[in-house]
Amino acid sequence: LNCAFVGSIQASNRDGNGGIVGWSGANTSMSINNCLVITDNINWAESDKNDKIGRNNPSVSNCIVTTSTNRDLASGMIAYRLNESISGGTNWYQTLGVDAMPTPLSTSKVVYMNGTFLCDGKTPKEGAEAVPGNTDGAVIDPHVFGTDEVCSGCHEVGVAPEKVDGVYQLNTAGNLLEFAKIVNSGETDAKAELFGDADLSKTAFKPIGNEGNVFKGTFNGNFHSVTLDINEPESNYQGLFGCATDGAEISNVIVKGSIVGNNYVGGIVGGSSGGVVDKTLKIVGCGNEASVKANGANGAGIIGVNMSGSAHFYIDGCYTTGQITSKKEGGHITAWTGGDKS
Repeated sequence: LNCAFVGSIQASNRDGNGGIVGWSGANTSMSINNCLVITDNINWAESDKNDKIGRNNPSVSNCIVTTSTNRDLASGMIAYRLNESISGGTNWYQTLGVDAMPTPLSTSKVVYMNGTFLCDGKTPKEGAEAVPGNTDGAVIDPHVFGTDEVCSGCHEVGVAPEKVDGVYQLNTAGNLLEFAKIVNSGETDAKAELFGDADLSKTAFKPIGNEGNVFKGTFNGNFHSVTLDINEPESNYQGLFGCATDGAEISNVIVKGSIVGNNYVGGIVGGSSGGVVDKTLKIVGCGNEASVKANGANGAGIIGVNMSGSAHFYIDGCYTTGQITSKKEGGHITAWTGGDKS
């Protein structure tokens, strides 16, 4: 997370090279996020030429490989992108006019994106120019919410759900969108019930739970459907739920639409991570009617992978009717579960 490599790599006679990680070992779940590789001279084995961040399928998100002549390094644009296009983000810093490139050190200044933007705060309005700076001078349109409580302008912002007796009440697509953000911000044991069909096919939806915040709560779909359009061909752990573990209970939800990812892709759950003694990951009464495609390994209708064979599964009353495509180790219900724990 937030690492940089600046230099040259000479390893033409060696396999297993990468700007950040040379090789991700077997049975290792590794994420490389918001990292920067700057090099004018890479000379390594032919087998490594397309993997300039790391080899052997680490999960790579929002990483940039470039050369020292890229003008965006000095302008602040690369820092903005490494901050996941968040104006004022604090993963990377840069004192413009002083620092030749971004730095993960807070001794430099925060980078803001100035200009007039649509409500997502990222897209310049027609005819407007976005310019990085060390002061905040952005003008951002307000969000406009439709009946589904999803912003009709940016399709990214929903409305926080009400909580009754400790359970989030998901009445709209906007509530479901916010529930995903709640879990992915650290409330991994959150409980929720869905009280209506949710169409998120036009929404920049992030799966519920990820490698850093693995879902272990409960979700009752009450036999409602969730329609998704996820197209993340280079990202792992894609599905309605990205990453779940023992203790999670997911029931009575039907997924429709389309889901495309790299490795560990499932209609209901992309995959598991870790295990807990005397607990089980339960998926009951769920249906996948979405098309599921894993460009790499482990695509399935219900759950894609049991990483390192560490979780304990209980799957009952589930079905798949959607088309499943996986480069290897695919299946209609599960792809790769491993061990004897399912």
